[in-house]
Amino acid sequence: MQKAIYIIGAGLLGKRMIDWAREAGAAVIVTDKNECAPGFSRADAHAVIDGTDKKGHLAFVKKLEKIYQIAGVYCGNEFGAWTVYELSRALGLEMNTKDAIHATLDKTVMKKMWEEAHIFTPMLLDAKSASQHEMIIVKPAVGSGSRGVSVVSGNEVESAVVYARNAVPENSEVVIEEYVEGRHIDANGVWLGGTFYPCGVLERFFTPLPDRLPMGGYDPANIPEEEKNIVYELLKKSSRALGITFGPVKGDFIRKPNGEYVVLEVAFRFHGDVSSVNNLPFGSNINPLKFYFHYIMTGDIHLSYIKPEKSRYAMWRVICAPPGIVKEIPDTKRGADEYIISVWLNERCAREIPRYRNNAYIPGLICAYGDTKQGAENALKRYFEGNAYSVIFNEKEKEWYRNLGGALRAHNFSLQACGYDESVL
Repeated sequence: MQKAIYIIGAGLLGKRMIDWAREAGAAVIVTDKNECAPGFSRADAHAVIDGTDKKGHLAFVKKLEKIYQIAGVYCGNEFGAWTVYELSRALGLEMNTKDAIHATLDKTVMKKMWEEAHIFTPMLLDAKSASQHEMIIVKPAVGSGSRGVSVVSGNEVESAVVYARNAVPENSEVVIEEYVEGRHIDANGVWLGGTFYPCGVLERFFTPLPDRLPMGGYDPANIPEEEKNIVYELLKKSSRALGITFGPVKGDFIRKPNGEYVVLEVAFRFHGDVSSVNNLPFGSNINPLKFYFHYIMTGDIHLSYIKPEKSRYAMWRVICAPPGIVKEIPDTKRGADEYIISVWLNERCAREIPRYRNNAYIPGLICAYGDTKQGAENALKRYFEGNAYSVIFNEKEKEWYRNLGGALRAHNFSLQACGYDESVL
């Protein structure tokens, strides 16, 4: 019976992981809620199932059990977390406990456990105490992709709570915490056989307040090697405090101006496809998914897959097209060369681009690499030369779009390399 890896999610940005699973010797089974998911054509078996549909996945696995021996299950987002748990349990695979998964999915529980373990994290607040703070951050207790997240003054807490609840109506719980200023540093790791293996450190950059939407990132992160070790140790400690004992983990951290680090969130997966599939392997030459898949298939530790190199530079950007009615979308092949890793255009924005406050409504994403940081940025510039969104600009969003451009400049991003259109202003 052929050994297989079961992957939940078959989108464009994650297609390479299917190839990497096959390189590890696996048959590849994929599912996605989109019947036209790009990864289906690369899989040995596939099914149209929403990542949250536990019963649907269990029924599909039942049909496959006479053909494949499923050696591992992976999902790159939180929405499929419980499905991964139920499938792993049904298949008799090593997994984290139910309590550990619950802790990673509920930000309130997560933060309370860290406070008990004396791990530095932004302080939890209630509505009354929040009003005494100059700046606070409000977000849904469950969810990802920047949905419902905002940074406001303490006296705006009520409106921010309403926004957070409306953004994730399936869960009305909201987290209010102190706002910590600093750089956003991300890290991947994996727990195997009781040992923690570091799997890459990256940096992300965000939109102007009050929104907290990531607009781009770099690999490698521009921090000293000794600081990367501090980040890894914090990821190790904070994930262990939640009870995570097996498999991928990712952490979001803030590097404060004084150089101290605090942990924001941890999840039992790697950072999303943009970072872990389309940046790390092309910049630092770290491939956490190859590392994990080879372990699943062979039980061996291939450290070469997670050994960093300093030979190249990778970056990603949100395509910062102006809000408005879309006249023409870019051709993802025109202007692309060997240094363009991936281009993804959001189908939700094919006709109209709204003000984008979360990942669900960004116009698109683009990833590139080069021998240097400037080389990677030049690849993005070449792509956007004569190949950007053509939009009838929504004049009501002029101030927001101008502020977005200001934030890109503050991050030292080239506007041209982000597909930003200054002419509409």
